[in-house]
Amino acid sequence: MNVNFGNIRTDINGDMIQLTVALYKFFLAHGKAGMVAKAVYEHLIFTARIQKTGDVYANVLYLQKGLGLGAATIKKAKTFLNEHGLIEYIQERKPNGTMGISYIRVYFSKKDKRSQSTGGSKTVASVPIDKEELEEIKIREEKNKTAEQAQQDFSSLNFDVDKLDELKKIKNVLQRA
Repeated sequence: MNVNFGNIRTDINGDMIQLTVALYKFFLAHGKAGMVAKAVYEHLIFTARIQKTGDVYANVLYLQKGLGLGAATIKKAKTFLNEHGLIEYIQERKPNGTMGISYIRVYFSKKDKRSQSTGGSKTVASVPIDKEELEEIKIREEKNKTAEQAQQDFSSLNFDVDKLDELKKIKNVLQRA
């Protein structure tokens, strides 16, 4: 039996958009800005899958319509992704030197951008977190713990104030009697 494997295709709707745990933690560590960037990043991966390439043609208006976010928010998220090595802006030049088309290259890895884009049959790499990012995560976790402790302390203080008010009422009743 002669099988032509070149004709085997998968339904794009069955494809998955995945993030490593490390990358998800990275986005979480950056709070709201990180989570908005995560949404933009996932939409860029989605677009790369639809366009069957790692080089995505997705302008701000396209991302706004897809995500329901404002232009300024999209631009901040794209800047965040670019600064952290998850996307790269590519501007082509025509043979005569004038500007050609521009697009966004989407990466799965922050460290090694070679052969890590979302297109084609390239492999997906895990996202290593460098020492600075790990320190940022630790600081954010410590701040969260401190905030939680402050909330608990405040709650217990409110409870104590309520008790004090109750004791004052009892004292007033006893003094009148």
